[in-house]
Formats: sequence, C-alpha cells, structure tokens
Amino acid sequence: MRDQDKTHEELLQELVALRARFSRLVRGEEASAVESREPRLRTLLENSPDIITVLDLDAYVVYQNRTVGDRRLEDSLGTRSIDHMAAPEAERFMTAFTAALGTGETQQFEVSTTAGYVWNTRLVPLREHGHTFAVMGIGTDITERRRAEKALLESEEKLRLAVSATGIGLWRWNPETGGITWDGTMAELLGVQPCELPRDLRAYEERVHPEDRARVAAAFHDLRERGVCDGLEHRVVTPAGDVHTLVWKGSGIRGADGNLNVVLGGVYDLTERKRLEEQLRQAQKMEALGQLTAGIAHNFNNMLTVILSNLHLGMPMAGEAVRGRLKDAEHAARRAADMVRELMVFARRYPIASKRTLDVREVAMRTVEICRTTFDKSIEVRFDAPAQQKFDVLADPGQLEQVLLNICLNARDALETQTEPRPRIELRLDAVTVVAADGGSAERVRLVIEDNGPGMPEEVRRRIFEPFFTTKEVGRGTGLGLATAYGIVVDHGGQIECETRSGGGAKFRVWLPRAPESEEAPGAFSERPASNTSELLLLVEDEDMVRKTTAAVLASGGYEVLQASSGEHALALYEQHAARVRLVVLDWSMPRVSGEHVLAELVRRWPQVRVVLFSGQYPDGVMPANVRGIIQKPAPVETLLATVRDALDS
Repeated sequence: MRDQDKTHEELLQELVALRARFSRLVRGEEASAVESREPRLRTLLENSPDIITVLDLDAYVVYQNRTVGDRRLEDSLGTRSIDHMAAPEAERFMTAFTAALGTGETQQFEVSTTAGYVWNTRLVPLREHGHTFAVMGIGTDITERRRAEKALLESEEKLRLAVSATGIGLWRWNPETGGITWDGTMAELLGVQPCELPRDLRAYEERVHPEDRARVAAAFHDLRERGVCDGLEHRVVTPAGDVHTLVWKGSGIRGADGNLNVVLGGVYDLTERKRLEEQLRQAQKMEALGQLTAGIAHNFNNMLTVILSNLHLGMPMAGEAVRGRLKDAEHAARRAADMVRELMVFARRYPIASKRTLDVREVAMRTVEICRTTFDKSIEVRFDAPAQQKFDVLADPGQLEQVLLNICLNARDALETQTEPRPRIELRLDAVTVVAADGGSAERVRLVIEDNGPGMPEEVRRRIFEPFFTTKEVGRGTGLGLATAYGIVVDHGGQIECETRSGGGAKFRVWLPRAPESEEAPGAFSERPASNTSELLLLVEDEDMVRKTTAAVLASGGYEVLQASSGEHALALYEQHAARVRLVVLDWSMPRVSGEHVLAELVRRWPQVRVVLFSGQYPDGVMPANVRGIIQKPAPVETLLATVRDALDS
C-alpha cells in the first residue's frame, strides 16, 4: 500500500507512536525541526485530503499539515482554533474539546469558520502513560457538499411553494403494491385530514361522485394497464357534503426491463373555474332571454295599449250590462300589463326611476315582518345583521323589497312541500369587499336568504332565473318571481346567485354596490289632472292601431292631435306646424328613423321643443331637459293624460 493511501486510523497509529516527538514539540520545539527529521511523515501529512492539526491542552495550534485558501501556515501556528470561528461555533468547539480532554474519547461534530468553510471535525485525544498530552484535530472539508445541500433544499422549498401556490395536489402510485401516497394539498381538496386520505385507488373511488364512479373506475383500469392518466375530470364529495370538480394527470416511469415502477401525477381543483364558467353561461343565456323577452314584451305592450285605450273609450258608450263585461276585460288587460312589466324588469328595459340612498337593513326588516305576519306560523323567520352598522345602497325601496319577498315566497313554497319539523327562513346582512379580476376592489352589501327546505337538483337550479320556468303546479305561480328578482338586482348593478342541492336547502346571495356618500335621489314628475284644452300635440307612433287609439284618448282629453307614422313624417309635420305644436308625444322604438334620432334632431333644430317619450322600453342614458316626461306602455289613460298635462304646464 502506498503511503498516501493510508487511512486516518493508520495515520493516527503512526502519530501515537511518535508521541514523544510531539511531546517535545508541545514543550516548545519548532515544527520545522520535527518535519526535517520526519520527511516521510511530512509527505504523508502534506498530501492528506484532510486538515490535520495538533492542539496543546489550551487549544493552541502547535502543528498543522497544511492550510486552505490563501491563508499561510505560519499564521495558524501559535493561535487558538477558536480564533477562526464565530462565537456560537467557538462555544461548540470548546465544549467538544473539553469533552475530549475529560473523557479521552474522540469527539465528532461540524464546525464553520469565519472564512466560510464547513468542516466535519474529529478531535482525537493523544495519550501517553494514561495522560492526554495533546489533541489531534482531523477536519474534512464539506463546504461544497453543504452548499449543494442548502441549494437543493432551497430549490425544493421554492418548488414546494410554487406547487402549493398553484393549488395542485401531488400523488404517487406504486403499481406493485397498489398503494398511493399524497401531499398535504390533496387532503385540502378532499376536505379530510392527511391521516384520512385513501390508501389505494379503490378507496379513492368511494369518494367520487356516484354519477362519475364508472368513468373513474375505467380510467384507473387504464392507469394500471398503460401507466397514464391524461386529464381525468370528475367530481368528488367531501365528508361535509361539498362537491368539488377535480382533474387528474399522471404518467409512469418504467425500469430497464420495461415494467412500470411508479406513476407520478398531480390533481387540480376546477371547482371555482367551473363555477365562473357556469356564471358566464348563465349571464349569456339570461342576456339572450332578456333580448328575446324585450322584443316580445314590446309587441304585447302595443297590443295592450290598444286594448286598454279602446276599453276606456268604449266604456261610456256601453250599456250597464256591457260595461260590467268591459270592466272585467280591463281588469284582465291590466293584469296582463303587470306581467309584461315584470318581463321588462327581467329584461332590464323598465325604469327604476325612484332610486334613492337607503339602508338595506330597513328594507330587510320590513320584509321579515311581512313574512312573519303572512307566512304559516310554523315557519320561523330570522334576521341577523351587525348592530350599529349602516348598509346604504342606491336603490328603489319597492323594487328591492320585491326582490327579498320573491325569494322568501319561493322559500316558503319549498318549505310547505316537506316534513321538516322546524322549517326556517333566515335573512343575513353584512358588508364585504369584493376583489375583481383586475386586482381592484369594491365595497358591496351582501344579503343572504337561506332556508332548510328540500333544496333542488342541479338541473333545476340552473334554470330558476329564467322567465316562466317553474316546478310548481298550475295555478301556483307564473315563473316570473325569481326572474323579476334577477332583473332588478342586475339593473341595480348587483349580482344574485343560488347555492342548493337536493335535501340540503337553498341559499340565495345578493350583492349590491354600496352607495356613494353624497348621492341624492332623482326627482319625479308630479301628477296633475288633465283639463279640456285645444292645445296642439304631435303624436309620433309607427303602429297604426296604437297611434289611432292614443290619438283618440288625447282627443278625449280636449287636445288637438297631429299624427305622424314615422320619424321622417314627424320632422316634416313639426317643421310645418312648429309655431303651434305645444308638445311632441314620441314613440322611442321605431324602425328606420328611431325615436332617439328624432329627439336629437328636434332639439338641434328647435331648442324650445318639449317632448314626452312614449315607449314600451325605457330609454338608456341621460335625457335632455326637453324631455318633460316618460310614459311606459301600456299606460293607464289617466296616467297618459296626467303626464301630458304636467309636461305642458312645467
């Protein structure tokens, strides 16, 4: 064996055999003298990969085989070892040094120096005649190894944080044993404690939604055969009853023999994305339904305007027996008009003109009192809101009350169909900060209306805000209650959603923007009685029956009426009779030249013109001061005449 290949133990034996020489060295001999007499030993020590140091009983360096870095050997000799260490490291070193002297046993530990090195150090007592006369230190440089380990730990921590931030749960499946292991994120996705995670794929299948189990079992069979799981999307049910949508991905690692050794993969929770996609689909569908509804309602409004106006005009001409039938017909037409108005609210084409700043708490408390008074006494109606806190929104109080009543009525009807011993409806109110997708935030007032009724299946929940959709028997409802609530909330700049499942009750959430500090409610036109007069009016309406009937109603009020069947015709007639026309009654929805264009042209050419808008759809945007009133089709005759009179007198 070559000298350089000797082990530390063999080297230690040689050093012990030379204890007399080291003893003289400790008593003051120069290190160079020893080295000159022992060239073979010097060669061995200088070529050792380790740093070998001899310390006297006070831990001073009396010999060192070599140094590291740019430090000189003479700078180490005669110094204490702890002079090259930070305070905590020096304290650990001296503790081990004292133990080596006291016990005579080798002490092993790691120590860092102020130069940035990390040493795996052994302190070996050198003994003669039963007494320790020096301590030899053998230091192995593990600096790079520790740096690599630290870098690896930091890299693993960064990876762990990155994976944790994505919400991905990691899994590892052993094909040989069938066992599967997970990380902590997976426990959160399944809503269980880490110790409750399934131990194999069959146990996992038990947590899968019953409707998805067959598909998941087939995918796991494929995983066993091919070692690949590519985008398996399915639902799981947590112990709390919540349903999450997960997607699995994974691939196997094969050995040199081609056998599948292990499959590694990840699981991602799609629940929130699915919810947002469903919200988007619902919003798009409701928007399409709203546009369709608005078109249908517009035509109904025109027909009802003709019906109601002619009934009013024909009433004085009829005998007593016929008049009773006409009143029944008028009552039915007004009910039909109310239904159309609800449709227009759903389609966001109906004015909410009496918005004002109000405290939602007052509306909610009023709704609760109505429910407690009118609902079956077995139904408990609760209300909860933080004390001494205001929940101001800019809203129409009647419309907002209608939203809450419609939802509470829906809950009441659901509770009447079940045998729940303690039926309950609860209204809760709080203020929340909503974070938008762009990172901004907004203050919202949140209303929660929850019942412990039978709930509803998912296919029903998806359609509850559609107009005319109802699961009630004939005669129990029109299917417009929740559709109207949806339209009102959206028209107030808010959101509404429903969370429910069969057998688990229903929970409606309504978010409304908080009102600005100095918001004032807009004013309303005062109603004035119509009077007989010969003032000239210009009526603009493209539907012949509506135009003729409305002209007859205005004429019955004592007005002289010019009739225009189109926007072009209206401008031509006004130009011809501008000096005499006191007021223009203008249909807003007309083909070719719209009412909006006619209004803009009238204001531009005749700034003094006064206009009353007459439409089934409430116009968007800010109206010029020339607009002195808005009549919603189908309007009662008295409302039509009063609005015209008010506009003329304003």
